[in-house]
Amino acid sequence: MEGTISDALEKVREALEGSGGLAESLEALRASYPIPLTDWQETRVEIARAPAEMEEKSRTLKYPRYSIAVEKIQNGRDERFRRFSGTLKVAVEIRVSQDRLDGITESLYWHVDAVRDVIERKAGCLSEGLVLTGEYEVQVEGVKKGGLNFLQSAKVVCPVLMSRR
Repeated sequence: MEGTISDALEKVREALEGSGGLAESLEALRASYPIPLTDWQETRVEIARAPAEMEEKSRTLKYPRYSIAVEKIQNGRDERFRRFSGTLKVAVEIRVSQDRLDGITESLYWHVDAVRDVIERKAGCLSEGLVLTGEYEVQVEGVKKGGLNFLQSAKVVCPVLMSRR
């Protein structure tokens, strides 16, 4: 069936992981930050929605961690004669962890800025019936225990317009 939620998430994930995605944005933004930033091995984005504590108990995680999920689905029936014509609120959650508090928030902001940069640059048609609007909202959490001693996370929520027959 065309226009499923998993198709939409896969297209957004391809935009983040593919060429011109997170790796390029992270490298381009590195010089803009006043602190030395850690290197990253890869920019893998997983389709998952689970609390950090649960994920840490169930498997070994590498940080920074990017996960993507749909937060809300709204069928506005904006287009006549379509079964679905509405908005998916796609959330990209970024988690960073380190053994010191110094620089953890700046590191998180670097990753958030990279996600924002990709959303801004890749705005437009992702595939037939799927449009990344380029709008977003950022929600930053406070630092807490977890990961490699300290953990901080943020969500970048962006609307994706979907239309299917």
